[in-house]
Amino acid sequence: MATHLHLPHAHVPHPHVEVDEHPWRALPIALTVIVILAAILIVGSFAISKALTGHAY
Repeated sequence: MATHLHLPHAHVPHPHVEVDEHPWRALPIALTVIVILAAILIVGSFAISKALTGHAY
């Protein structure tokens, strides 16, 4: 008769990688911030030009 021995699996902890050690990890965050800021600036510039001139383009 075979017995199933349940051994706990060794858990290998994932080290916390800092952005300082791997600068490329900040790329998605930087791109997201750039896209959000660009969208805010585009919408803001249209709103300002619409307010000043009466038409946005």
